[in-house]
Amino acid sequence: MSFLADLAATVSLPPMYRVEQEFDRSSIADIPGATWRQLEGTPELADIAGERVGIALGSRGIAGIDNIGRTVAAWLHSRRAEPFIVPAMGSHGGATSSGQRSVLAHLGITEETMSAPIHDSMAVRVLDHVCGAPVYWSSEAHSADRLILVNRVKPHTAFRGPRESGLTKMLAVGLGKREGAQTLHGLGPERFADTIPAFAAAILRQAPPIVGLALIENAYHRICHVEALPSAAFARREPELLDLAWKHLPGLPVDRLDVLVVDEIGKDISGDGMDPNVTGRFPVPQLTGGATVGKIVVLGLTAGTDGNGNGLGLADFTTRGVIDSVDWHTTYVNALSGMTTTTIKRPLAADTSDAAVKLAIRTSTSDLQTVRLARIRNTLCLSSILVSESVLATLGRSDGTVAVEGPVALWSQW
Repeated sequence: MSFLADLAATVSLPPMYRVEQEFDRSSIADIPGATWRQLEGTPELADIAGERVGIALGSRGIAGIDNIGRTVAAWLHSRRAEPFIVPAMGSHGGATSSGQRSVLAHLGITEETMSAPIHDSMAVRVLDHVCGAPVYWSSEAHSADRLILVNRVKPHTAFRGPRESGLTKMLAVGLGKREGAQTLHGLGPERFADTIPAFAAAILRQAPPIVGLALIENAYHRICHVEALPSAAFARREPELLDLAWKHLPGLPVDRLDVLVVDEIGKDISGDGMDPNVTGRFPVPQLTGGATVGKIVVLGLTAGTDGNGNGLGLADFTTRGVIDSVDWHTTYVNALSGMTTTTIKRPLAADTSDAAVKLAIRTSTSDLQTVRLARIRNTLCLSSILVSESVLATLGRSDGTVAVEGPVALWSQW
C-alpha cells in the first residue's frame, strides 16, 4: 500500500444523518409566462419591429436559463424583431468562440433550442477610458440595434458593494470578453464596487439601448423573481434586488466543520466553482463569511463547467480522477484573466473519494470519533445534506433543520 493509502486506512468513516433544511420556498410556477409579461410591460421594448436584438447569456447554471432564453427569443420573434445570442461570460470557455459556444450548449443554449443564431465572436472595441484603462466591449453586442441582458442577481464571491453579480457586472465584465475581464480584474477586485459601475456607465454612453432581465433564485435553486429593467434603472434597482438575493442565499446549518465534502464544483455553480459565501473559503483576503471549515474535499466537476476547474484551489483534497478531468488550459485562461492563481492550485489528490475524505478527517482533527463532517451536492443545493452525529447533536428545529434519515453511509445516494 502507498503512504496515502496506509494513512487513510487508519480512519473509519462515521455514520451520517440526512438533514433537511427549511428555507423560503416562494417561487414562480410559470417562468416563461412571467418572463413574457415582464418584456411585454417594458416601454423601452415597445417599438422594436425590424430591429436586430442581441440576447446576452452567460455561463452560470441559472435554473431554467435555456427556457428563459428561448422565451426571450420567442417574444422578440412575436414582435417581428431579429434576435441573436451573444455569449456574455468574459474569459470563460478558454476565451475562444468555440469554447464559449460549448459552455452555452452545456446549459441547453444552442441555435436550435433558441431558434436564433449565436454570434460568438471574441472581437472587442474600445469605447472609452476609465481609471486610465481602456473600456473594452463586445463588437457583436455593439452591432445590435438593442440588447437584452439576462442574468441572475446574487452576492459576489470576491467583493462587496451595492451592485455585485448581476446586470451591471454582465455589462462590464461578461460583455467585455477576455480583454474587458482582464482589464477590470487587473485594477483589483477590491475596487470592483467602484470600477464595475464606472465601466458600465462608460459603456452605456456608447452602447445601443439596453434592457436587463434580472433573475433571483431561492435556496432551492428555483426562480423566485423576474424583473425587466431599463439600463437607466440599474443603479437604483440592482442594490434592492441584491438585498432580496441575500435573503434567499442558502447556507450550511452550522458555523464550524472539521470536513466539508463537496460532490461537484463548476462555473455553472459559482464563479469560484463553489460559493465562498457558503464554504467560507474566499479567493481574496478582504472577504469573510460562511462557515469555518477545517478541510474541504471536492469529488467532481459539473458537466456544465466544460472542464473548467476554477475553484479547485480552494479545496484541500480531491481525487486523481478529478485532476484528470480538468481542462487545465481553459482553467488557466479563466483564472489568469481574472488575475488570480489561488483558485487553480492543485489540492492533494487521493486515488479514491473514500481515501480523500479519510485523509481530510485524519488531518483535520485529533478526535476521529467526533469529527464534525458534512457532505453536500454543491453550494447551490443545500436543502438536503448529510452530517455526522457530532453535527446533528447541535441542530434543532429552531435552526430550520429536520433530521429525516439515519444513520446512513456517507456515500448514500441523494
